[in-house]
Amino acid sequence: MVKVKRYSVNEIFYSIQGEGANAGAPAIFIRFAGCNLQCTKATVGWDCDTDHRCRQTYTMGEIAHICADLAAGLRHKPMVVLTGGEPFVQLGGSAMVADPLIDALRCRGFGRIAAETNGTLGHFLWPDWVCVSPKPGTEVLQKTADEVKIVLADGQPIPECDIAASHYFLSPAWASVGMDGKAVAWCVKQVKENPQWKLSLQTHKLIGVP
Repeated sequence: MVKVKRYSVNEIFYSIQGEGANAGAPAIFIRFAGCNLQCTKATVGWDCDTDHRCRQTYTMGEIAHICADLAAGLRHKPMVVLTGGEPFVQLGGSAMVADPLIDALRCRGFGRIAAETNGTLGHFLWPDWVCVSPKPGTEVLQKTADEVKIVLADGQPIPECDIAASHYFLSPAWASVGMDGKAVAWCVKQVKENPQWKLSLQTHKLIGVP
């Protein structure tokens, strides 16, 4: 009997991209559960605000069906964003050959697939858009990207970055009670002093959408 691969997923939802170069664009988000890193104030200077728990497991066909239902009635298919957690913990394939889930999504008419990654698990070339968010003290293997997003807490310097990308963003760390004004002011200062970087705020949180 052939064992069918199941993916551990936190949530699948339709919203807008809240940050980075695609901010404001509609997208279906597949948030995979789990991550190979544990980002805390002790390890990276800020606490990760993402829920990594597995809430459900799905086959690739079930995920593609859910995404198709979310896009039902739309004149154009939105992009699909693979996020987490760390999506490449579960997405197999190779640098050039995508996980079968991607073929299932493309068969449903989704033509643009984006991936958000910490970049430590390999150099993947098949996503149509790659956002790398490197974390302090890790070895980044994904050396090319469409955008780089670095989260900074108040007082943290911009780390050395050898990733070739079209866009470079600094994102203020989010506090447990909301936006951290000191982190925002610090990032603004860093952008003004280093104009190759741009400020990226988590606008989805500011306007109250998923």
